[in-house]
Amino acid sequence: MRLAVARSIHGAGNFIHIAKIPAGEQKTIQLDLAKEKMPLKKLAPQVSSALAKALTSHDLFQREADAMVKTWKDSWFQEEGLRVLYVLPRAWTDQTLPITLNPAPRDLVRVMVGRAELIPPALEKKLADQLARAKAGDTTALADAKILLEKFGRFATPVFNRVMAKVDPKREDKILAALLSETAARAN
Repeated sequence: MRLAVARSIHGAGNFIHIAKIPAGEQKTIQLDLAKEKMPLKKLAPQVSSALAKALTSHDLFQREADAMVKTWKDSWFQEEGLRVLYVLPRAWTDQTLPITLNPAPRDLVRVMVGRAELIPPALEKKLADQLARAKAGDTTALADAKILLEKFGRFATPVFNRVMAKVDPKREDKILAALLSETAARAN
């Protein structure tokens, strides 16, 4: 499996490209957050190129790979966040999404790309602290939490739910529920 780990924040970021991880093996990856100096305008083309190269190594034509990568440009390469992009083995794709074509083509190339959005522990803790302070009535913390949640875009709701489960498993706080609905509405 090929994968790239990309991290972007405040308009800059970095990424690591892993050429191959054999099935069943694990690999620990350390992103040097101090090196997050590459502007997104420079980072996005590098990550795009690495992903397109991974796709062509799975027998896609260059134009096909470039077109696939282009469809993900805004959400995968322009949004802030920490994500893992990976090419799944063909056998997994065929098993998960079986296909029958009639008439059968001479050749059929299928490539599935996965994406995992990660919440760095420090960011999760920061948001949890802000939400806990907001729950206690700290309006500055509420405003800060709102700003931080907005950075998660369409992932604001799952991030909020994950963090809120740690802050208050009952999630009965109406102020925080209003914060979530406002943030989710803006993200959509």
